[in-house]
Amino acid sequence: MDETTPVPWTNICTISSVNFPAASPSADIIWVKTPNKLTTADVERIVAELERYLRRGRAYFLLFELGEALPDAAQRKRLTDHMSNNKALIQRWVRGIGVVVPSGFARSLMTAILWFAPPGVPYTLVATRAEAQMWADGRLASRSVGSHPV
Repeated sequence: MDETTPVPWTNICTISSVNFPAASPSADIIWVKTPNKLTTADVERIVAELERYLRRGRAYFLLFELGEALPDAAQRKRLTDHMSNNKALIQRWVRGIGVVVPSGFARSLMTAILWFAPPGVPYTLVATRAEAQMWADGRLASRSVGSHPV
């Protein structure tokens, strides 16, 4: 998937299967691509999808591609509440979170948010979709997906 090809997605999320290293269970990479104007309804759909994936009981990487609009304060609180309410499931099933934020300023803001409310699993903030994919691929290749050093 290159930088010019849009990530196809349905109901906010797209799933593409990948394999863990030999003798490990398989995992999915779940891409969440937000619309350029993020509404409260969009955030609720994202949270519903994320909770559905957590209930599957299967390991995955979560890669967010933020559009032009960052979540507002109420939307950030909803996402933070989701992480707090599902902390045990997130730590069990989410192998890492990558967030694509093209703007350096927005990445700084997201860094501060994650510093105050860390997800409890490895994460990275990057400028491009390719960087997020390479990060997840690297974690798979290094066999560091079984534990969650943050």
